[in-house]
Amino acid sequence: MKIRPGCAQHIGSRSEQQDSFAFSHIEDAALVRRAGILAVVADGMGGLAMGKESGATVVASVLGIHEALPAPDAPSEILEQAVLTANDEVLTLARDAGVEGDAGSTLVAVIVKDDKLYWASVGDSRIYLFRSGEMVQLNSEQNYSADLMRQVAVGKITRDTALNNPERAGLTNS
Repeated sequence: MKIRPGCAQHIGSRSEQQDSFAFSHIEDAALVRRAGILAVVADGMGGLAMGKESGATVVASVLGIHEALPAPDAPSEILEQAVLTANDEVLTLARDAGVEGDAGSTLVAVIVKDDKLYWASVGDSRIYLFRSGEMVQLNSEQNYSADLMRQVAVGKITRDTALNNPERAGLTNS
């Protein structure tokens, strides 16, 4: 398997880029054998305090866990520990800055190990698999809009009600 890391960002209409991303050290053969190859993206939450810092903290935390765990843990265990640690570190960042409860980030991370793909997702950032010319979204977005659309699917509310809900962009997990 050949892996070519890359990333493209677009700031859009925001005044500050709050996305952070990183790849593990692909050239470190021992790390790749032990823990696989990691890619991580975090998007600090616009409208809250410290979005840029929160995203950067998440990426650094996930990379640190991936590199530091000594045993050849299963990729799913590495990702679970990385998500928990990143959450704790963003909470500490916000608490230390006096904005507890008003900072956050999304997180998507994948590990490729032994020709298998493992992933973790928190928030509404997406993970896609591109294979044989087809792109498929792997994860579900954790936002209120997705919850509303599930209600539409089972007939609890109308599509128009869901699309016009003023809270539809809110995250249900971050």
